[in-house]
Amino acid sequence: MQKTIFLFLIALFLGFTSCKEEETPVAKTSDFKAEMNDESWTSTTTWANYSQEESTFYLNAAKYDARYYSDEQLSISFELQDFTKPTTITKFSSRLYSIIGGDGEPRAYYMDASANNHIQITAVDPNRKTISGSFKIKLIANDIQNETGKSVQYVVGRFSFEYNEIE
Repeated sequence: MQKTIFLFLIALFLGFTSCKEEETPVAKTSDFKAEMNDESWTSTTTWANYSQEESTFYLNAAKYDARYYSDEQLSISFELQDFTKPTTITKFSSRLYSIIGGDGEPRAYYMDASANNHIQITAVDPNRKTISGSFKIKLIANDIQNETGKSVQYVVGRFSFEYNEIE
């Protein structure tokens, strides 16, 4: 009887561990840090995709602060076709969404076209699906609720992402 119960428990355990739902892969080696308005900003979550059809990278970094119930998400997208050499990109898009206090209205910031925004791609490894680089981005609020003209600047930014390929 004990042998039967033991075998049943093992079968039950194997059944539960082998029936996992397929999850979206989360990068284990991603890193995203910057100085934001003279303060250190380090993401708590990162994810990245590369669209082969569009030849475009989509990098995302989010920071959650439980103390202030705040979430910030910075998104950067840019076209990149040549993976063989370091390059500087000045034509790209970036947005920052910020929510403070849980149920608060999100604040949206968009790239300031008059600033010296740039991304320096230092390495892309299509075999390991990693991309690394640095950036400088100035974002500005553009509506009354978000205090039109208020800016956020990321300097001394660096990133190293694992990415997923999408269509």
